Amino acid sequence: MSALKLFMSKMFGMEGSIPTRLPPSLRLGTSTEIYSYRPLKEGEIRLLELFPSKEFVDPILCHLHHIPIDDLPAYNALSYAWGTDSTSRLPIFIDGKSLPAMPNLEAFLRQHREDEAGSTNSMLWIDAICINQDDLAERRQQIGMMCRLYSWCSRLIVWLGVGDDDSKAAIDLLKVTAKAIKEGPEALCSWRNTLASRFFELGENHHEPLFKFFSRAWFSRAWIVQEYVFGCTNDMVFRCGGLDISQEEMEALHDIYASNWPATNAMGDPRTIPRFDLPASGGTMWYISVASLITSQMTFSVALRKDKPISLLFWLSGLRDTNATDPRDKVYGALGLTESFGQNECPRVYDVDAMIVDYTQPVQDIYASLVKSLVICTKRIDVLLACCDRSDHVQRSWIPDWSIRVRSPGFGSFDCGARDPLVGIKRFESSGTSDALVAFASDLSTMTVQGLVWDMVETFAPEFYKGSTGSISFFETNWHSLVNNPAFSSERDCLRRLWQTFLLSAVGRLAGLRAEDELIALGLNEISNSDTQSLLRQESDKEIILHTPRFLEELGNEIYGRDRLFLTSRNFIGKDFSGKLQYGDLICVLLGCPVPVALRRVGAHYEFIRSVYLDGIMLGEALEALERGEVELEDFELH
Repeated sequence: MSALKLFMSKMFGMEGSIPTRLPPSLRLGTSTEIYSYRPLKEGEIRLLELFPSKEFVDPILCHLHHIPIDDLPAYNALSYAWGTDSTSRLPIFIDGKSLPAMPNLEAFLRQHREDEAGSTNSMLWIDAICINQDDLAERRQQIGMMCRLYSWCSRLIVWLGVGDDDSKAAIDLLKVTAKAIKEGPEALCSWRNTLASRFFELGENHHEPLFKFFSRAWFSRAWIVQEYVFGCTNDMVFRCGGLDISQEEMEALHDIYASNWPATNAMGDPRTIPRFDLPASGGTMWYISVASLITSQMTFSVALRKDKPISLLFWLSGLRDTNATDPRDKVYGALGLTESFGQNECPRVYDVDAMIVDYTQPVQDIYASLVKSLVICTKRIDVLLACCDRSDHVQRSWIPDWSIRVRSPGFGSFDCGARDPLVGIKRFESSGTSDALVAFASDLSTMTVQGLVWDMVETFAPEFYKGSTGSISFFETNWHSLVNNPAFSSERDCLRRLWQTFLLSAVGRLAGLRAEDELIALGLNEISNSDTQSLLRQESDKEIILHTPRFLEELGNEIYGRDRLFLTSRNFIGKDFSGKLQYGDLICVLLGCPVPVALRRVGAHYEFIRSVYLDGIMLGEALEALERGEVELEDFELH
């Protein structure tokens, strides 16, 4: 038994041998009568028995067994994409009665019946069939067991859909690459040269089969994270049409994607095979989704060994770019991953009582209960960093909308859940180590937080784009005001912070220039060097010329169109990554929040706009000012 199975056995009471006897099948045949589910007893699940056929096109005949979870036989668990076209369902027959199935599932059952003919392990757990989808109470109860069901299976089958020429080409590429990796460096080098020749013949299209293959719906499904994370610890196989791919072969994608391979073309010219992240192919996004899936599994394995729970925000951040038929599924999928550690032996990472787990409740209320659940348990409001764009599901500004992708991020929005004890990344702490002081309305319509107003947005620098000097001229004009800010110890310090804010990314990393010595060399030294002609307009020490060639080049390479620098009324330098801030927005430090936020007063209440970067208060300076009595705490009622 695997380490994970032993762990799940300990956590969930699944001990002893697994019996293999099942009740005999009932009558076979087909009819137009619709199948009616028999209710499950407590502690039961359903397993599907798929009967063999003489011909591929024969009707799909099955039987559903009710099995106690402490008496489970060997079974396969299926991970697949449901599909969205509910109008074209196809019939399968359970005990002779019809049950409509989505086309992708019907295609799997037909292919699986063909591939597994004569197999003694014919039992399947498939969520769409083994859970009565019309019974919301059963659905809720069974979804809570999904992590265990995937961890207990003898084999995970990932169904990627019906095959085609592109999928065959992609699978062949993965298989040959995996074989070359296994055989060693010499074989891999030879295979890379073969791929190089293909590239010189096909150009950018040489990656198209892989791009189409990894763009299949399964790779962007919300539920696949927990299905893959738990199921792949046992035997597993990826299946596309009649072709199977092992996990090892699938992971060969890393070698194909992550390398710029040197090679020589037919004319003897040295060339390099470009990486997959070509703008024309959109390759970066699908590669990131696949790599993220593998990383999630590795993170889970490490956490399991260390017996440390992974934060709910970590899983939610990973699920944000996935697709879900029901927007509630992203939250419930993340809860399942978190619950896998067991709340009795590990510290709680969310408050169970505050969390609404009910498919009949509005999406907004479920997402709001998640915020409350996290805040109660952690005494932190890091979850606010995930507040970005909102769909029609969410109107309240303080509730992250997990149903859509992040398009206009705040500072730290992308990885607000990645600050995990396992990762150990140094983080900003604008509110120090203070606990959040929060109150929620009984109907979750408002969230009242305590914090302080530090400053107000006064003016924005012009948007920076390659070849422009508007932003630079803006800071040249305001240089005298900036250097008089007591937060800056010198002109050198002011320039260093300005440069750092220019190059800071939305995830808190300095793009391009990393060493302060290099920064100063390109900054002050170049500006003060008459050879650059940068001092021609400088008449006093109250002005400075910033648009030197190297500085503009660095900015042009690193700054993105939506990023806007701004000045506050107290001459602090800030950065907005969303394009959503307005003049007059308040820059606040909220207790329990790691970075400053922008709030907008609307009548007697406030709206949460975005998390922001504001130089000078990222490491607890505002809390120090509070202790000196320079600012005061107040309540902000967020709507």
